[in-house]
Amino acid sequence: MVIYRRVLAAFERLGDSFEWVRTAINLAAVLVQDGQVAEAASLADQVAAEAQSFGVTTFEIEILTLGATISSRRGQPQAAARLLGAATKVGRDLSLPLEQALADCPILQAEVPRCVDHLREQLGNQELEVELSQGASLSPAEALRSGADL
Repeated sequence: MVIYRRVLAAFERLGDSFEWVRTAINLAAVLVQDGQVAEAASLADQVAAEAQSFGVTTFEIEILTLGATISSRRGQPQAAARLLGAATKVGRDLSLPLEQALADCPILQAEVPRCVDHLREQLGNQELEVELSQGASLSPAEALRSGADL
């Protein structure tokens, strides 16, 4: 984590917001995996604000997926499923399966199956599908607002 933080600081000093966002997403995923969910959520909020200037990119998919893992870890399965549904929809719109869209963030990519399993346990198959569908009907911004209490 120390290396991610140093690299993040270097990109900030250089003013390279694209690489800052990429590194911050990876750091936030590490924080989630390490159980530091509050810090990951704070960083995710910063990333979402910074990444808005890039438009529809794989960053949106990563940010939505990151939000889903954070919501899941915080015991908010409905919000997590909606965010994951929105991420899947953006991927579909870009002709990118979720797994492929998350290729630049292998830690987050590895979290998705665990997150889905956890959501299935919490919600059951039927409610999970309903929440995923509801998330897919939202724009990325709407989905992020629906999970705003990250």
